[in-house]
Amino acid sequence: AMESPNYLTRKEAAAQLADRWPAAVGFPIDAPLQRRVELLNQLQSQWTEKFGNLDRVAIVAATEKSAPAVSNDRRQQVAQWIDTVWRGGDSGNAAMESLVALGAELPAALDAVAAQSDRPLPAQIYEKVLPHCDKNFELINQLADPQQSVRRSAIIALVKCYEEKTLSTVALSRISELLTSESDPVIWLHAFKLIEHDPREAATELAAAGMSHPAAEVRRRACEYFAAYPDAKRSDLLAATLADSNISVLHAVLLALAEAPPLADHAPLEKMLAASDHSLRLDAAVALSRWKVESGRAALERLAVDGDPKIRRTTAQAIGALGETEMIPTLIKMLDDQQDIRRAALLGLRSITGSNTSPMESAVRQAGLQAPVDRPDEISAPLVEQAQRWKEWYRTQYQR
Repeated sequence: AMESPNYLTRKEAAAQLADRWPAAVGFPIDAPLQRRVELLNQLQSQWTEKFGNLDRVAIVAATEKSAPAVSNDRRQQVAQWIDTVWRGGDSGNAAMESLVALGAELPAALDAVAAQSDRPLPAQIYEKVLPHCDKNFELINQLADPQQSVRRSAIIALVKCYEEKTLSTVALSRISELLTSESDPVIWLHAFKLIEHDPREAATELAAAGMSHPAAEVRRRACEYFAAYPDAKRSDLLAATLADSNISVLHAVLLALAEAPPLADHAPLEKMLAASDHSLRLDAAVALSRWKVESGRAALERLAVDGDPKIRRTTAQAIGALGETEMIPTLIKMLDDQQDIRRAALLGLRSITGSNTSPMESAVRQAGLQAPVDRPDEISAPLVEQAQRWKEWYRTQYQR
């Protein structure tokens, strides 16, 4: 956010980061763009050196780095013991004893085996072996208990246990397996706390299972997961959820689709442009616009003159976030609307053009060999005056 061309955004972001990280104190939000970029790069380097740089695969990377190294010999030995457990009998019992003897080393070894095999682990490994090596597996196994109160206590305890550390892959896979058929929404909502920052396949499968849960709140949280971690393999599942009857679920699925790759068939999403709830129309229009579908842009133009001022204001904000220069004429028209909508349109214009002042004024400064420095006093001018400057710029640029 500190890279934003919008002065207020930079100011707020810089203040919040400085409150949390002393190294960011004193960041010059009024400095020329080139200097701000240079200093932001320095801050990013400092942050990465000290804390790492999180992205959507950070949890996987952290797990790989923090997990104890497993030698190839150990991996092969554990794989052989697992095969023996599958065969059962006395030899299977002996193999389980050998696995128990590995102690805390076992979960990492099982992760290494699972990484090279699609074969599931025998149930005995979860029930009779892993609880001796990691006490949290006692809680995980309680997720299969017939008593709801036991399952609820177990998931709450697991969330607390894993606040400060990452679930092993084998633990995550077991939780996903046990919860897929869980009916209690309370347990599901706690489970989402375990996976909300986890892009691994087992987490994705659990979220996908939540899409068909009877409880609307679970379905909504599942959609939110896919908004955070778009997955092309789940796009059809998201599209099918457009038939949901719950409005909060529909909002969530539209936000998820906006982050997902475009569907081959836009028709299910385009049907939402006629929804009785105009906020759903807006979400659908934004998703289609992100996919570069013309019907989305046309819908935004209609929503810009919607009878509900809240919809018009939110539309202006959405257009600014999209950053499409083709929508500038729509924002210019919205400068004649009521004050809060005019303000949203001004912010949208600044976001799209990258200028706090009108681009015409920036061009004048550049022609005078002055750096196009954003001026904080510009945004304190009366809204009517700011709007007039932008309309003059628009007439100069587009209506000659």
